[in-house]
Amino acid sequence: MGNTKITLYKMTVESPLHVGGGESGEITPVDNPFIKMPVIENNKPIRRAYIPSSTIKGKLRSLAERYIRDTSKTPEEESDTANYRKCNKEQAEALIDGSSLSLDDKVSARKFIKDFFSHDYFLHGMEEDKCFYSHVHFFGHPKDAPGLVTKEDKTGKYQWLRVLYEKDEEEINRICEASNIFGFQDIPRKVDISHGYKKEEKESSMNVFWNNSINRISGTCNEGALFNKEKETVGIEYFFTMKTRYLTSNGLIKKAIKYLDFGLDGIGSGSGKGDGRVKIENVNSADFDVNKLVETAPGSVKDEAIDKDKMKLEDLPKPLQDEARLILALKNNNNHNGEGKSNG
Repeated sequence: MGNTKITLYKMTVESPLHVGGGESGEITPVDNPFIKMPVIENNKPIRRAYIPSSTIKGKLRSLAERYIRDTSKTPEEESDTANYRKCNKEQAEALIDGSSLSLDDKVSARKFIKDFFSHDYFLHGMEEDKCFYSHVHFFGHPKDAPGLVTKEDKTGKYQWLRVLYEKDEEEINRICEASNIFGFQDIPRKVDISHGYKKEEKESSMNVFWNNSINRISGTCNEGALFNKEKETVGIEYFFTMKTRYLTSNGLIKKAIKYLDFGLDGIGSGSGKGDGRVKIENVNSADFDVNKLVETAPGSVKDEAIDKDKMKLEDLPKPLQDEARLILALKNNNNHNGEGKSNG
């Protein structure tokens, strides 16, 4: 087993998809054009639609966090897999009061919980989401960043984590599984994702949709609210690659992809209105050890089929063909060395 895996994914558009990019620099009658990348083709500058890696990575991260939140259990809920826990303010205070902490440590932990739940988000958020989660941190909360919390810090956070994680150690790691995968501040990322590209086309597959804004009181159109958006056509396929390093399991990423496959969320803007629904499929993948990377020869892979449906390398968008060749070369090299095929 190598310490890195590279996977080629196919993303099929299942409802109109729009990814904007602010000022595009192109002259167009469209108010909100689809983001495009300037490229040179046949010595002429053109623009090709793509899905930025930040859009894909950001969505997968948010859905990974959503999965953790959705599967977290309260202290009152019985679960065979109680790895993910959540507590509202009253439940957290009850856990602290029933713990073996000293009186001073209990006071310190309760103060942390009071300060934590005084954040504006908990004043206006949904009642069922007003919780402290054991394995996902609350973005933007100054008291809830992941990382090591030590006894020497003498903070209520350390005392609270002793209760939550049922640990009595000098250092306690504030766990955030999404941060351990996608990175956060001093936590290095273990995932790299490419832009999403589609195969070059002679005619644009984009369509223009008109939108409006209605004043719900008067029932009339708001002044200047008529605008249009450029959206990708249903059935168009985008491709992207994902490289994971030293990741013991990519189960959380697979769960995030399932949320998209089941239509529970979408890519780009308008996902709350049904736009941006996609299906993501694993086309092919390979493991490799970077120390043995020189043994592969991706340049020797020409027109092999990249997946079980016999899709050829030349059928992929040009920016991803070299990475697809690397996948095939790695698999061929592993098979030649008797290591067996990767199961993707």
